[in-house]
Amino acid sequence: MARIRKRIDALLSKTANVTGAFILSDDIDEVSKKLFRNIDLLHHIQLNKDKLTLLNVKKFKLQQKAADPDHRYTEFQIDVFNERIDKVDKKIRAFEAQNDELSAKTQKLTEEIKKANEALSGHEMYETLENQKEKGLDLSRLTHEEMRRLRQDMQLIFQDPYSSLNPRLTVGQIIGEGLKAHNVENKSKDSYQDIILKTMEKCGLAPYMLHRYPHQFSGGQRQRIGIARALAVNPKFIVCDEAVSALDVSIQSQVINLLEDLRDEENLTYLFISHDLSVIKHISDRIGVMYLGKMVELGNSDDVYRNPLHPYTKALISAIPTTDQGEKHRIFLEGDIPSNVFPPSGCKFRTRCPLARKECARAVPEFREVEPGRFVACHYYEETRNIKPN
Repeated sequence: MARIRKRIDALLSKTANVTGAFILSDDIDEVSKKLFRNIDLLHHIQLNKDKLTLLNVKKFKLQQKAADPDHRYTEFQIDVFNERIDKVDKKIRAFEAQNDELSAKTQKLTEEIKKANEALSGHEMYETLENQKEKGLDLSRLTHEEMRRLRQDMQLIFQDPYSSLNPRLTVGQIIGEGLKAHNVENKSKDSYQDIILKTMEKCGLAPYMLHRYPHQFSGGQRQRIGIARALAVNPKFIVCDEAVSALDVSIQSQVINLLEDLRDEENLTYLFISHDLSVIKHISDRIGVMYLGKMVELGNSDDVYRNPLHPYTKALISAIPTTDQGEKHRIFLEGDIPSNVFPPSGCKFRTRCPLARKECARAVPEFREVEPGRFVACHYYEETRNIKPN
């Protein structure tokens, strides 16, 4: 009986992750139909937007070709151009009208779904179930084609600039790989070559480097090529996996400044993974600290550095080199890092924590919000300020 109960609870939890409080609805079939219908409409709207992008680019290229001063077209050729432009225009208007109709339908459905949700707000389980609902996108549930469409928005800059570039390809071919894979040229008013050259210019790479191979460049230049490759497909989100750790300190500052400039110019979001705390402080708006694969603290960069709430964070920040010789401020942690395969019970950090008590071995600390925008996983985080340097 207990096993059946456990399986039912697990099934309900998974369902609540998707539906939230709608699981309480008397007519869940009707609600699910509306939710799926709304998703289907939004999918069609996005497909139409993609088609409109391609059609607008096609129209622009036809207009450019027809107006090219280097070619003298006959009246018949000009009529052909105008006819082709008119056909594209008709398709554009048709897709725009269809999208307006679909948008009106999805707006109506969204209002109905919102009212159905508000009707359940009086239930005692409403808040609990709504909080269980996943707010983000579970990438593991996407199909191959959905994941492929999403990859253009998410790119990666690798740690090692030496092994992450194909030695058989030129710089132009390396940067252009993503353009071909995601058909970016047909979605842009610029040609394939122009996109590559503009991206190279943004990343501080000269045009003459286009036909050179990776072995002809220094580590810093290779990392710039890696950045250009990620940037070429116009992503919204870039994962920087120890993007400067393999470079000399003088080159690190150049690459970090480049990343900051690109972030501001292209409105990018970075997930910057690093063990170098001084680099993290320089580039990050928000900082998440992990220990043995678990997040132990999250907050705004200035807040985390000024007032660390987790003992591990405080020990890390104390290890940043300083020119101040006046007093000790280094906190040395005792013991060895435990195995991630067989971690200690309760809090994983307890075997090295100066605040550890019996409660730490018994219960895993909840990762909770203790201040607006500040999260920490520690039973006794209020006492972190009392930890003194060794």
